[in-house]
Amino acid sequence: MRETPIGPREHGGALHDRLSVLGAEAIVAAIGAWQAGDLAPGRNRRRRARPTPRDPQEEARIDWTKPAIAIDAQVRAFNPWPCPETTGDGKQLRIWQSGA
Repeated sequence: MRETPIGPREHGGALHDRLSVLGAEAIVAAIGAWQAGDLAPGRNRRRRARPTPRDPQEEARIDWTKPAIAIDAQVRAFNPWPCPETTGDGKQLRIWQSGA
């Protein structure tokens, strides 16, 4: 298992890019350890698993009744996809960046 901190202003797209590199490195290391006989199968940690949202686009809609810090986290989490959004005057408004 590998861990990495998430920066206070890091958005989902930047985290995705960092995790893709870390994940590739972890897979290469695991295959090497397995081939060397240093890696044994283990139990799946199902109780640590969390379900993903059923509709990410619904999860990305801004709820303005939430505290600013929660909205800021939501904007960072759903940037670049599915892009946080709200409506104003009947029009869709996408929010790419925020600050709390």
